Amino acid sequence: MAEAAAPTGGVSGESLSRLSLSVSDACGNRCGYCACGLSGSLAPDGKVLAGLRYGRAMGLKHVEFTGGEPALHPGLPRFAAAARALGYSTIGLSTNGRGLLRPGLAAGLASAGLGYAVVSVPAADGKNYARICGTGREGFAENLAGLRAARAAGIREVGASVPVTRANSASLGDILALLDGFGLSFITLARPLAGYPGGAAPRGLLDRKGFIAAVKAVRSRIAGLSTRVLVEELGGDLGFLPPACRIDELRRNRYLYFDAVGGGRLVMPDAVLAGERPAAGADFLAAIDLQYGPSDFTGSFDSRVIRGRQYHRLAREKLDFDPGSPVLGRFLSVLNKERTLNIWGRDRADRFPALGELLRRCRGAGYGKIKLWTTGLALDGDAALDRLKGLGVTGLELPIYGASAKAHDAVTGRPGSWRKLASLMERLARRGDLDVSLHSVALKKNLRELPALSGLVRSFSPDWDFAVWHYYPDNQGPGGEKRYLAALPSYSGLLEAYRRRPASGRAAFTLFPDCVADRLRGVFPGALRFRQAPAARLLVFRDGLFYYNEINSSAEFGRVRPASCGGCRRCPGVFAEYLGKFGAGEIG
Repeated sequence: MAEAAAPTGGVSGESLSRLSLSVSDACGNRCGYCACGLSGSLAPDGKVLAGLRYGRAMGLKHVEFTGGEPALHPGLPRFAAAARALGYSTIGLSTNGRGLLRPGLAAGLASAGLGYAVVSVPAADGKNYARICGTGREGFAENLAGLRAARAAGIREVGASVPVTRANSASLGDILALLDGFGLSFITLARPLAGYPGGAAPRGLLDRKGFIAAVKAVRSRIAGLSTRVLVEELGGDLGFLPPACRIDELRRNRYLYFDAVGGGRLVMPDAVLAGERPAAGADFLAAIDLQYGPSDFTGSFDSRVIRGRQYHRLAREKLDFDPGSPVLGRFLSVLNKERTLNIWGRDRADRFPALGELLRRCRGAGYGKIKLWTTGLALDGDAALDRLKGLGVTGLELPIYGASAKAHDAVTGRPGSWRKLASLMERLARRGDLDVSLHSVALKKNLRELPALSGLVRSFSPDWDFAVWHYYPDNQGPGGEKRYLAALPSYSGLLEAYRRRPASGRAAFTLFPDCVADRLRGVFPGALRFRQAPAARLLVFRDGLFYYNEINSSAEFGRVRPASCGGCRRCPGVFAEYLGKFGAGEIG
């Protein structure tokens, strides 16, 4: 199998403890505190090897295979051996234990160089295990059998990780007492996080204060154990825990995450960014992504499920957003302050409860250009625009899906949304004090009106930019691609629409294959080629958690190039589902 090239760019590995390499999105459990096991996909060998090489290139010496359930991947022993050959000094595994029961797997991992295994044990009995993990009661017996199998195979250090949540905090002492009888190298108490890769939406999570309270409640039980107890995220700052040890250092929450299933990489919340810019230098998009609020629209093109969360479908929840967060400060310190800082995410970012505090922090960090992405449906007067300007907003990005109310409202699913958008555009054009840009998405519902949109935008102001996007069905979950493809026009249909109705003005075509963009320029002189730049992105979840994310956009959605394609060096390609429906002839 051909190996995928390791992605370029990233941040320094000097302050990170390890490479956390996800090789599987499949899992036999459906734990309420976790969003893994949604797609059932296994990572291609080439992407796993690319992730291993990338980690070494960053100077990381420790790797931990994760998932989903990594033990479900048949290549796991090969990956461990490859990690050893690449020079990783410590190779670990995070598992639910049940996957280790495959005959010969644990012994094969030990001989391949696996140095430690961490088995997740969230309950002290079968009834609670079944309730928490969504399995039958036999899952608990298999969970503990996996612990025994790891020890019997001779893996040097075997420990248990207890994910502490509301579902099991009251029985934490019983879980510790059970695990103390296994002769483990360590027991780790961990707090599952809402904002780990992809934006999971686990249930019943504890905040940091609740987690500390749960750990302190079993202080006397911990003191009486023969097994060393570690606490992730907190280290030894509770006063009664032993000093940090090697496993503390390897397991601390400062690591590079590489998703070999999806191909992305993230640096987790406590990673010290050390004042570095992303390797892309000035050529990157900077955005704070507000994972907040329900959608104003019900567009079928955006039905994506990202690691358990329905994108643009979050119910409004209380946010505990800390504008003084040091992570936010570190993020703002690495960005190019000469470029525009985008505030995006949900389509109603102007109604984010803590927007004022966030914008004041961004402005105080030296950003003179801040663009807010929103539907604009709540910006129904000059007072609302004046408020945003006073907070530091210098521009707006708005969606426009049709040149008529009928087409636009058909896409948004919101009667009257076109009328409100047109009124806002008139007001913005009259004021002329904000940097305005608009975008649309190529869909069957608006295909005939797309050519008219560039001229319509220009009629409001010749200075406004307009872009047409081609969405990709990234991580939509079961049925997501099917729903999205049902709304998607073919490339030939898009070209025909522009041939039939000459367009005026100008428009950038975003995330379209190069050959399609070139053909669009042939029928629409104002068509510009535009590619999504790598993005430095900070996600804000309802509990105030952040993480830094640099996207290698050319590989973000698993796009491919048909064999018939030419050698366009920076082409974003096309997603496999499109080719399956329309064929490679649409691209050539």
